[in-house]
Amino acid sequence: MNQAGRLACAAGPFAPLPMELGRLFMPEALTPLFFTPVYAGLTAEQRLYYNQLQACCFNEQIVFFESLIGDGVMQALLKENWPPTFARQLRQFWQEEQAHSAMFRRLNRSSRPQWYERADYHFVRFAPPLWAFIRWAARHPRLFPMLLWLMLLQEERSLHYSSEFLRHRQQLEPHFVEVYRLHMIDEAGHVRSDLALLDQLWPSLSMRSRQRNARWLAWVIREFVSGPKRGQWRVIEALLQAFPALQAQRCWIREQVVALEQNETFQLSLYSRRIVPRSFERFDQWPELQVLEGAIRGYRWQGKAQAC
Repeated sequence: MNQAGRLACAAGPFAPLPMELGRLFMPEALTPLFFTPVYAGLTAEQRLYYNQLQACCFNEQIVFFESLIGDGVMQALLKENWPPTFARQLRQFWQEEQAHSAMFRRLNRSSRPQWYERADYHFVRFAPPLWAFIRWAARHPRLFPMLLWLMLLQEERSLHYSSEFLRHRQQLEPHFVEVYRLHMIDEAGHVRSDLALLDQLWPSLSMRSRQRNARWLAWVIREFVSGPKRGQWRVIEALLQAFPALQAQRCWIREQVVALEQNETFQLSLYSRRIVPRSFERFDQWPELQVLEGAIRGYRWQGKAQAC
């Protein structure tokens, strides 16, 4: 991140930003409810409120991947003996991830101080045993290199999201646009670093270990990142609480959200060869990653089967 951007958006992370709360926080087509019939029936006020909550939830996901998983993985990797140039690259990677987390925390604290003054997460929650396991796994990237695949997938997807923020910048809250612009500047380099790390770690594993990690990766994607899950439903619950008149439609809304699991248009808006081309291209190089076809609706393995 350039120094001017860091001073503008990351320095003083606890100072509130003067948010324009009457504007959308993210492009509407990046929100799950946009793909359901119920969205057309919401009032402008309800859409705005939902959009802002969904943006906060998405920011939480970025903070989670970049601070909890990213920091754990990077701290562990930086203890290894890398060539000096690559070691410097990894240190810069880590520093930029920390700056990104500060930017997104600041956005959320400025948007909803009642939720984020004392905590980073309001919608994203894990049971304590799972939370503890994730923290432990992140500190052992050679045992769980599937986390590097997950980082690659999410960081490349964030490039697409950031470009959409810029494309719709006239309609969006300016501080959100600026933070996503700065995020995009660094993420392209992070994707390259993720690929370089995978080139180092993945081939060094035995076939059995790679297959095991591939199955774990598929499970994590299905369970947490392939569609509207628990965090998104908490966003809907917050919308219903804010607008009691919608409570009569609660069951119908829930059915529509659950149906997104099978909604091809929505699923392709999350991951496709257009959105995450380098991730999918790299998946194709490893037969064991064909298992991801069952976790990502937009992915069809295009590699070559290994000879017996």
